[in-house]
Amino acid sequence: VAEKEGEVISIVTRSGVPKVTAGTSVEAGDILVEGGVPILNEDGTIRRYDYCKADADILLRCVYDLKEELAEKYEQKVYTGEEKKRPFVMFGTKKLQLPEFGKGFQEWDAVEEKKQLRLFGNYYLPVYFGSDLVREYVTRERVYTKEQVKELFEGKIQKFIESLQEKGVQIIEKNVTIDKNAGVWKMNVDFLALEKTGKARETQLQKPQEETEENAR
Repeated sequence: VAEKEGEVISIVTRSGVPKVTAGTSVEAGDILVEGGVPILNEDGTIRRYDYCKADADILLRCVYDLKEELAEKYEQKVYTGEEKKRPFVMFGTKKLQLPEFGKGFQEWDAVEEKKQLRLFGNYYLPVYFGSDLVREYVTRERVYTKEQVKELFEGKIQKFIESLQEKGVQIIEKNVTIDKNAGVWKMNVDFLALEKTGKARETQLQKPQEETEENAR
């Protein structure tokens, strides 16, 4: 059955009865190849079915869409250049920080550096000595430029395309629209794609009345 809405571009059937042809529009769940081959009576009615595993290569043209939003304003860390080193000792996972002297920073982050205690050779104890490099920063409000927005959105488009390509989807065309409304940048992308489709499902064919009667005898 079809896994996605689209248009059948080509179909090569190895077993089963094809229910679509090139140019057929399908919805998700539509039967593409039936696994029951009808055996007919002389009058053209169905006597029974010979069941098989449906097998075919089906290429579908379909559409994917990607929607993203980005606030026009964002916060950026601006480092002041003020830094402090805070020594510590670690026993296993327990960290003992030495007391801090002087005025602390209002906004800061830290980069940890440490070394493990070695007695000799490759014999190490679960004891570490190190320090946190504490860096002061102030938060500033910034506004994305149109060029920055385009670059960020392009990165998201590329990641989306790569995720589709990993699944064997081929992108043949894309239509991108970007606009801003009420302080929010919005992007909408429509991708025209080609992909193989077809998922196995148990046949829903009902046994003809004649076959049912024969089996009952």
